[in-house]
Amino acid sequence: MMPTYFESHIGVASPGVQSEIDELLRAISEIDSKHESNLGRIEQTISNKELKIYLVSSRNYEHQLDRQPYVDRLNKLRLHRQSPTAEQ
Repeated sequence: MMPTYFESHIGVASPGVQSEIDELLRAISEIDSKHESNLGRIEQTISNKELKIYLVSSRNYEHQLDRQPYVDRLNKLRLHRQSPTAEQ
């Protein structure tokens, strides 16, 4: 089985850390899915081009704000895992 993107960048994690990684990835996936659904609704229901552009831009910004804390935590786990003192 091929390693996941995250495993290939931080190596195999301990069970506790792996559980946290799984939860973070699940949360990001839910946020992304909700975002895609919101964009689809905008696309299907808004006919005014300028309003559609504004709403999509606004939702993209909100999406980034929603998911950023989870991405930051994943990056902290990756950096901790890569640090020379992480194994000590």
